[in-house]
Amino acid sequence: MLELIIFIIVISWVLKTKRKKNDSQQAGTVRRTPQVTKQTPVKPAQKVVKPAQSKSVQGKPEEMSTMEMLEAKAKEDDREEMIERQRQNIENKKHYGHLNYAEKYIIGDSVPKGKKMVFCAYCNAENLIPAYGAVRDYNCYFCRENL
Repeated sequence: MLELIIFIIVISWVLKTKRKKNDSQQAGTVRRTPQVTKQTPVKPAQKVVKPAQSKSVQGKPEEMSTMEMLEAKAKEDDREEMIERQRQNIENKKHYGHLNYAEKYIIGDSVPKGKKMVFCAYCNAENLIPAYGAVRDYNCYFCRENL
């Protein structure tokens, strides 16, 4: 049985080496002629102004360094993020009233001085609110329901 397995392994190895030799010999003798392709005339590149770039370079010269472009983009992103945050706060106040949101309590941390931990009745999240604040004046940080 062992001899049969060894015989099969040797035969497969011989066949592999024979294939490799044939492939290498054929690769050296095959010559390919280059195909001539019809070339189309190249049009000059047109300048494309992206909307994001046009916003960040308003009133500024076209040539800005990379750092200046990154700083302008960062300021624009911050401004857009602030607008989105304000819009979200307005929407939340419309749905949930003019309540404050509690802070998230991170498991393992101690409760800070002047705060108390309250569990949300809806999602059971751990919220931090001021120690002397009324629970009814705060919403859960996670589900936004009244505490």
